[in-house]
Amino acid sequence: MPELDSVKIEAHVQRLLRLESLFGATTRYELLDPFGVDGSDIVSIQHAAHRIRDFVGLRHITFIVAVTAQSESVAGQIELQQHGATEVYIEVAHETAASGARLLATLAHEIAHQVLQSGGVPPMDDREYEVFTDTAAVFFGLGKLMLNGRETTDLGPILANRPVTTTSYTTGYLSLSELALVYHFVCTMRQIPKGSSKAGLCPAAFDGWREAAAQHDSKDSFRMGQVDSALAETLCRVTDKAQLALSDIQSLMTFLRASVHDTTERVLRDTHDQLHKTAEAVAYKSASELDPCMRYLKALENDLSLRRRAREIESCLDQLGEMRREALILARVAERCSSFPQPDEQVFGNVPCGRCGTVLRLPIGMDSRKTHCPSCSYVFYAKTTAPLRARKGYWVCFRELGGFLAKAPSSSIAILNCQCSR
Repeated sequence: MPELDSVKIEAHVQRLLRLESLFGATTRYELLDPFGVDGSDIVSIQHAAHRIRDFVGLRHITFIVAVTAQSESVAGQIELQQHGATEVYIEVAHETAASGARLLATLAHEIAHQVLQSGGVPPMDDREYEVFTDTAAVFFGLGKLMLNGRETTDLGPILANRPVTTTSYTTGYLSLSELALVYHFVCTMRQIPKGSSKAGLCPAAFDGWREAAAQHDSKDSFRMGQVDSALAETLCRVTDKAQLALSDIQSLMTFLRASVHDTTERVLRDTHDQLHKTAEAVAYKSASELDPCMRYLKALENDLSLRRRAREIESCLDQLGEMRREALILARVAERCSSFPQPDEQVFGNVPCGRCGTVLRLPIGMDSRKTHCPSCSYVFYAKTTAPLRARKGYWVCFRELGGFLAKAPSSSIAILNCQCSR
């Protein structure tokens, strides 16, 4: 079973957070075990619907189920409760009723629609609403029914001297791996024992749940509402590297600010903002959250977000390094050309906060050093030395620039040798 990407996982956690905030106080911490149902017997189907109804707390509604022809790829549909009505109609396809597992999964999904409507969940994009409903069915304790009915196979008639034909069906809007992951998160946040979690699962559903549990084993820190210490350490390390890179870029861009790098300025603001949000996320604690499920989900969401941020910061370090080298080349060209006025050394003491833009007055000649913005409390590296000026006051090139030019194509060197005066 393929491993889900982090974006999908984070989206599922956010859906569970929303469900927990809306229904967490009234949802029971139990799972409805699969049970037998005869799809050829309408009375048995009615009993199945009412058993699911009772489990999710909709005893005041009478669900009336009919087996009818449906459009292709439609397992069932529901006519949601109208104002003041006590009866709700559900239709299921003949192919759905032919399998008990498919039938239960479809009933679970459609009844979950009604729970959401009764809870005041507003309509949303059709596809997202169906995905949210699948997630909600698992959240409401119907995960085993959803998992067992997700992928099913029907055998054709057995005829002499002819191979047996099979027909495969898929039910629902989440893949088996996604359903298994959501089911694992729900069981874990509610501290349902593994023995109870796996009881009644068909082989395919059990394999999916086992893989999800192995790939996303919960950390004790989630229960405490804390950030994983190893992840925090990694983020601090890459944040320091990014801050150092940003401080050099900021110093160079001060030199070129009048005419060159509006694009780089945007990169600086956006990346500083990203680093600030990362620092806030690293310091995040949800131990004060009273709801244990909400505390677990918030810590899980924060952990996934931090891992994504770590990857994003690491991926942008090369871009920052390349931008720093290119800005250094531009600064050297500007230093040689009379059309670019040489800035006074004092301007480098005015350093804007990378997040809010507040200009800080700092000592001249300060190398990259952590600085605290009094306006927004952002901590970043600031540098107030001229990027190309030697300590004795004459303009020279960084050693890094010399090494870069040794490897640069001839076109780049030709630019630096342009006819211009100091």
